[in-house]
Amino acid sequence: MKKRNAVNTIQIQAGNSTSNPFHTKIGDKHKSFRMSDVFYKQLVESLNEYCVFTTDKQGVISSWNSGAQKLLGYSEKEIIGKNASIIFTAGDRKEKIPEQELNTAKNKGRALDVRWHIRKDKKKFWGSGLVFPLKNEHNRLLGFTIIMHDLTETRKQELQLKESEAFNKSIFNSSPDCVKVINVNGNLITINEAGIKMMEIDDVNGHIGKRWFAGLNDQYSRDLKKATAIAKKGGVGRFEGVRPTMKGAYKWWDVSVSPLFNAEGKIKQLLSVSRDTTEQKFKDAERKNLIQELERERAKLVEIFEKAPAFLAIMRGKSFVYELANQAYFDLVGKKNIIGKTVLECFPEIKEQGYISLLNKVFTTGKSFIGREMKLVLHAKPKGKPTEKYLNFVYQPTRDKMGRIDGVTSHGFDITEQVMARKDAEEMGERFETMANNIPNLAWIANADGNITWYNNRWYEYTGTTEKDMKNAGWESVHDPENLPAVLEKWKLTIKSGQPFEMVFPLKGADNVFHPFLTRVVPIRNGKGKIIRWFGTNTDITKQVELERMKDDFLGITSHELKTPVTVIKAYTQVLEEIFKKNNDTTATGWLGKMNVQVNKLTALIEDLLDVTKIETGRMQFENTTFDFNNLAVEIVEQIQGTAPHHNLELDLQKTVQVHGDRERLGQVITNFLTNAIKYSPNANKVIVRTKVSKSDVTLSVSDFGLGISKDKHHKVFEQFYRVNDSKQYTFPGIGIGLYISSEIVKRSNGKIWVMSKEGKGSTFYFTIPAGGEI
Repeated sequence: MKKRNAVNTIQIQAGNSTSNPFHTKIGDKHKSFRMSDVFYKQLVESLNEYCVFTTDKQGVISSWNSGAQKLLGYSEKEIIGKNASIIFTAGDRKEKIPEQELNTAKNKGRALDVRWHIRKDKKKFWGSGLVFPLKNEHNRLLGFTIIMHDLTETRKQELQLKESEAFNKSIFNSSPDCVKVINVNGNLITINEAGIKMMEIDDVNGHIGKRWFAGLNDQYSRDLKKATAIAKKGGVGRFEGVRPTMKGAYKWWDVSVSPLFNAEGKIKQLLSVSRDTTEQKFKDAERKNLIQELERERAKLVEIFEKAPAFLAIMRGKSFVYELANQAYFDLVGKKNIIGKTVLECFPEIKEQGYISLLNKVFTTGKSFIGREMKLVLHAKPKGKPTEKYLNFVYQPTRDKMGRIDGVTSHGFDITEQVMARKDAEEMGERFETMANNIPNLAWIANADGNITWYNNRWYEYTGTTEKDMKNAGWESVHDPENLPAVLEKWKLTIKSGQPFEMVFPLKGADNVFHPFLTRVVPIRNGKGKIIRWFGTNTDITKQVELERMKDDFLGITSHELKTPVTVIKAYTQVLEEIFKKNNDTTATGWLGKMNVQVNKLTALIEDLLDVTKIETGRMQFENTTFDFNNLAVEIVEQIQGTAPHHNLELDLQKTVQVHGDRERLGQVITNFLTNAIKYSPNANKVIVRTKVSKSDVTLSVSDFGLGISKDKHHKVFEQFYRVNDSKQYTFPGIGIGLYISSEIVKRSNGKIWVMSKEGKGSTFYFTIPAGGEI
């Protein structure tokens, strides 16, 4: 498909005119190609700030303006007749860059030339240029026009800027203080290496983009807010305060917050510099005040600790002596006189339950332990009845100021009620089985691994089997051997994915007759979302299948019966159109033309209905041949372009390949892709057709810039009679069988078909088929 607009633009830029400026002969084969048109030459010479020259088709220089001499150092007499590769570096000549640029300009209408070049004095310069094809009035390639500009200084400035940025980064990371760059909203952009170490940050990526110490309402946060407000107004805010590191070590910080300006003098970001002054503070008289402040903060924490809804306890030393416990913890264990005593002293019964071993492991390794639905049996009173609890909790190590492990905290929730509720639910499952025995469907229950453990009475009545027959995988005996492998494969995938199962397959009845059943299986999950069993039903759809067969028969018969009268109507319409044309009756001819368009649409609809019938009955015929795939794509695009005046169909094809398949059927798929792209992009004017070739496949895609399809509907577009409805309630013609037919054609050509789309952003439909080889 020709790109006419691009060609016309190139001809104008090349100075093409009917008074061909290339006829003046000077004496050799290159001089015959030089410009002689006075106006054109004056125009080129006037561009003395740009290097402008022309070459023939092989790249031999044929004209040379004063700008070219100024930039490259060669006079016109010296350079005419030499190949333009003389101005390229040795490395680029070795890589055949000059030839590649000419080929690009020839094939695509222009080529970009930005790289290092060589002057006559062998000095390099950074040149930015464009290469255009030069054509005559008959659109024949004569040579090329090259326009180039020296951007060496710009290139140097770019490199200097990069060096400056690298220098600034080096200064940033060499500072011994904690240096942070934050945006005006207080979100962390970056922090230097010293800051990461000082703040004891293990994963800095977890803090980038987030508020720096957001959500706290202590004096430090209030001072930081004030300092930030000053910096945002162009000043420098400073304060001193206490703030813990990420691992809880409290430190004194001398903080300054200052603005960072952009080139326009506007505040772009903020620079926060924090100096650790803890050691200095502990050496002077302010140490006492610091301790008092920390005690006040500790008192607040203790208050929060006491009122927390979760149970909390702190145990110190290797013997795990209770130091603190909140009310929720006392309620859990049923004792209050535990502070100052060891865990084992208070609850000797938990040693056999493994809890002391867990505490020892956390204390020695420093790794937290997370327990889920852990059973705990306690004897609150020596002669009392033991209480059984179920807990979700965390054992976490605590550290002293030197970072050494000095104890373990216990934090968690009593979930006894939830666990008991689940057990009650399991009992309800038994009642569920009773209910399932009284439904008309075949029903069964499988465990989490997919092994069926129970069948309802209706199953045994229909299959004529016994409970003994169904042990292990006995259900396979009532399946059709031909369908059983597919059923097993899908069931295996369902167990792995945890998604519901739905499939139609036959089951053998007690009379040894197979009937079609719609089988649905859904997972049953516990309170934590874990699958604990599967519930399946088999619904006899013999009547529905018969109705579907009758529908297909009706479509087939109706389509055949409609085809003949529609063909006759089309023939009469064409005869009448010819008669009215001869009589110069333009009004009648116009109406008949519109009628003919509608008849064509009706014919296409009938053909689609016939194809659906053939697909359903397995009678769709394929006449396979070997053909050029790209030629087919170009042919279809040219046909559709003639009927789509408001859309420009662009081709982007890789090297041509042979494929073996039904050329007409695959053309039907491309046609469907293109007509859909045009139909569903009413407010766009471009559609792109691409081919991509690999060692074994060729892929064709059609991209539009229209309404798009929401992600949840991608899998539905290839279903029979499915139509895409736009959120803006656009109305589009069609009955939703084109993509279904296309899908079947591609599948039967051993290919794949899919769609990538985003609502409001357009769609790209793809299909891939096996490739033959290069042509």
